[in-house]
Amino acid sequence: MTNSRQGVSRQGRSHQRWETDSETNQRIRLVTGCVPILDDGRIMFVSASRKPEWILPKGGWELDESMEESAIRETFEEAGILGTLGSPLSAVLYETRKSKKRRLEIKELERATSNTRNSSEDASKDGSSMPGTIASESNGTESESVLSETDMDKIRTLNQTNLADDVSSAASVASDSTTYSLVRMTLFPLYVSTIKDTWPESGRLRKYLPIDEGIEMFQSREEFRSVLLEVKSKNLHLIPKKW
Repeated sequence: MTNSRQGVSRQGRSHQRWETDSETNQRIRLVTGCVPILDDGRIMFVSASRKPEWILPKGGWELDESMEESAIRETFEEAGILGTLGSPLSAVLYETRKSKKRRLEIKELERATSNTRNSSEDASKDGSSMPGTIASESNGTESESVLSETDMDKIRTLNQTNLADDVSSAASVASDSTTYSLVRMTLFPLYVSTIKDTWPESGRLRKYLPIDEGIEMFQSREEFRSVLLEVKSKNLHLIPKKW
């Protein structure tokens, strides 16, 4: 085990570590972080910076640090905690939600285009006009606009501190020409010994839940859920009482 130490908050991805998938040649962003475990076995969660949801503290693994150092730094920056680091959990490879959303939108567009083409061909055979074609395309565009506006409404509900974080993060991403759709995440158990009142990203909220409630909460985030299931299966959250 490794004792964690205070880190310095970093911005941007100029030193981000990457892997390349040998079969698809896709770039994979390497991410590290922790599963913070309290003395009573509960798990600590932090609020995300861009969406109103709870996550485990994690972030990009950079070139000038070991995997353990990266996990410690990211966890302190986001959660403001110190403690003892355990052995790494199984790495999880997952598709980013932005990439998945884009992929599903393209798939839906292809389906709609195919249906429109088939309808046009049927109309031509029947000798009828095709007024429905333009209307169908227009409706599809409106639907996408509504979804985009919904996403924007969620962002506007965040507090001013998190909005400032969003601007900084957006600028960092914009300055980085690297695009990616896959992430390989490696988390470590962190046995919490100190919880700071202030930390680099103090605008985030923190909450503590029993591990089963955390697993239930992550039904829609399989990458986090699988990590908690591993912690539970290995009883890593059950800390022996000190007598």
